[in-house]
Amino acid sequence: MALEIVGFVLAFMMGACIANGIPHYTKGVTGQSHMTVFSKLSSPIVNVLWGLFNWLLAFILYLLLNSLIDNFTNIHMIITIGGGVFISLRLAKLWSDPNAKLPWHKE
Repeated sequence: MALEIVGFVLAFMMGACIANGIPHYTKGVTGQSHMTVFSKLSSPIVNVLWGLFNWLLAFILYLLLNSLIDNFTNIHMIITIGGGVFISLRLAKLWSDPNAKLPWHKE
């Protein structure tokens, strides 16, 4: 049971990483600055790298998930999509504020 919950958490985090990587990579390859965990306004190169890192982390989580469970089932896929939807909605709310910043960003 505990291993099953760990699998669900990993699937959720995997979806969040996939979804979080999309805007960073997109902004970066289009030459636009965008907020990252490093700065309120990070360069396009930092955004491309951050997007790729998110996708790499999602892949590592996928490998870890596959090593813990026998097969990636429909419920894992639904939870992965749920993680992506959750982070997408949270980030949409954050980025809709013109004064948005993460707690550790300085003024």
